[in-house]
Amino acid sequence: MGAGAPGVEIGFSGLHATTDAAARLGQLYLQRGRWGDTQLLDAEWVDEATRVQVATDGEGTIDWNLGYGFQFWQSQHGYRGDGAYGQFCLVLPEHDAVLAVTTESTATQDLLQAVWSLLLPAFDRETDAAADVRLASRLASARLATPALAPHPRDPASWSDVVFSVADADAAQPTSSVREVRLRPDGEGWVLVLVDALGELACPVGADGWTVSEPEGVPVGVTGGWGDAGFEAEVAFIETPHTLRVVCAPSGAATTSWVTEPLGSHDVRSLRRLG
Repeated sequence: MGAGAPGVEIGFSGLHATTDAAARLGQLYLQRGRWGDTQLLDAEWVDEATRVQVATDGEGTIDWNLGYGFQFWQSQHGYRGDGAYGQFCLVLPEHDAVLAVTTESTATQDLLQAVWSLLLPAFDRETDAAADVRLASRLASARLATPALAPHPRDPASWSDVVFSVADADAAQPTSSVREVRLRPDGEGWVLVLVDALGELACPVGADGWTVSEPEGVPVGVTGGWGDAGFEAEVAFIETPHTLRVVCAPSGAATTSWVTEPLGSHDVRSLRRLG
C-alpha cells in the first residue's frame, strides 16, 4: 500500500494486483458475491457497495460525475473499480460481462469512452468462426512498441561495467531509489544493472523487443539500446502501471524518469505485487 505520513498508510491507493485478479473481483461482484457454490459476500452488501453513496457532481468528466459507492464508481454503463493510470475493473450487469484493463495512461476518460463506443456495441453483434480466428491472430501478435535503437554500441569496451552515477541520487527527493547504473555484456546481448542501497537488480535487455525477467523477485520487462543520447532503456514494472526510463550518457552520468509517477514509494523494489 502507498504511504502518506511516515508510518501511516494512505489506505485507498497502492495495491498492486494482476489483471486476472481484477477480473476475478469483478466477476465476484457481477455474481452478487457468489463464487461457484459459495456465497463469499452478502448479496445485500454488493448492492449497497455498487450504488451511489456519495454524489460526485463536478468531479470532472462524465464517468466521474455519476456517483461513488463503497470503493466503486458509477459509470455510464455499470460500475467500476478505478485505479490510478487506467487500472479498471468494469462490471457491466446489463451485458453480463466484466472487463479488466491495466494501462499506463492519464487519458482515462478517453479510455472509457473507447470501451463504451467501440466495445459495447460489439457485444450485441453476431460473430462467426472466421472473426474469432482473426481476433486470436491479432491478439497473438500484439506487442508494446519499442524505440528504434541500436542493439550494440560502436565501442563496447567503453560501456562495459562503467559506473554511471544517477544525477539526483543524493537529492532530498530523488526521482527513484536507483543510485547507479551499469551495463554488462552477456553473450549476444547486454544486462542493465540498477544499483540501489540494497544492491543490484540485473535486468537482461531486449534490443528488438521486451525481455522479461524477475531480478530479486521484481518482475520487469526491459527494452533498450544505443541512440543519440547514449544508452536508453525502458524498464516496465509489469505488475504496476509504471515504467522507468533510464539514460546513460557517454560522460558517465545517468538520469531516471517515470512515464507515470508512482503515488507512493519510488523504491524500485517495491513496485511489485506482494504475497
